[in-house]
Amino acid sequence: EAISINGERILFNTPITCIGTVIQVNNKRLNSPYIIKAIGNQESLFGINRPGGYLSLMKDYTKVDLKKVSNITIKKFDGAIKFNYANFNK
Repeated sequence: EAISINGERILFNTPITCIGTVIQVNNKRLNSPYIIKAIGNQESLFGINRPGGYLSLMKDYTKVDLKKVSNITIKKFDGAIKFNYANFNK
């Protein structure tokens, strides 16, 4: 339903770029530690922890802490959404 990285809301067109030791999300530079929050079905989301998955690979290189939380808030996107191409014909 919603995802954020260090408080930056992720949308369908959010650019995420690695710039040396930081990442850039929505044109804002973010330093580690990276806190990723997701709102949705907890059991489905917790599937990211499956053996051989991306999260298990990350654990080989960095500290990873995965928690189920019943009450989190992800702020709305406060930037402008720009469409390069759109077709609104019915």
